[in-house]
Amino acid sequence: MTVFELPVPTTLEEARYQARFFYDSAQFSNDEGLDGPDTLDEVEAPAWKLELLLGDLLSINHRRLVWELTGDDDDPSGDRAVAVGEKLDEMVDFLGEVRLAARRAHVKRQRGRPGAKRDLRAAYSVLIDYWRRTHPGEDPTNGWDKEDPRVPTSPAACFLFDELRRIDPRRERLAEQLSDLLTETVAALPGRRRGRKLK
Repeated sequence: MTVFELPVPTTLEEARYQARFFYDSAQFSNDEGLDGPDTLDEVEAPAWKLELLLGDLLSINHRRLVWELTGDDDDPSGDRAVAVGEKLDEMVDFLGEVRLAARRAHVKRQRGRPGAKRDLRAAYSVLIDYWRRTHPGEDPTNGWDKEDPRVPTSPAACFLFDELRRIDPRRERLAEQLSDLLTETVAALPGRRRGRKLK
């Protein structure tokens, strides 16, 4: 899949634009049924079997197919048979590419409680990258109020919460999903593991 890339935002306005663009794009993909699990995992086994059945140029399968596809061709030079054989070989090679692409593209059904959806993750990625570039030397932390866990307290959480609420003011579970995303980000930082929520 080709991912559309925009230049790295240098201003808050550019970051807001890109975050909203990726958020809306992810929602469009979801609305059109382009998100979620697929059945591409069912492609690999039959494709591999077909490659084995047709891939051997010296096999009787290959020869009989070429013969059948050329029909009653009276071409004494054999050029048509060679052309059909080459086309069959290209198809088998392409089938191998499709099999590997299906493996890479496959999206499994997620288990457990739903995490942040793709739309939120897409906008979050733009905004957290912008925050980290504009706060050099300051690692993001995952701070939320003890009394009301929907209220952010750390600088990164406050910035992200405000910007994401600006994109979708009615989004349910924003604080919870944002906290989960920050947990992933903070846990991936080098040094000691700091992915847990700060109270």
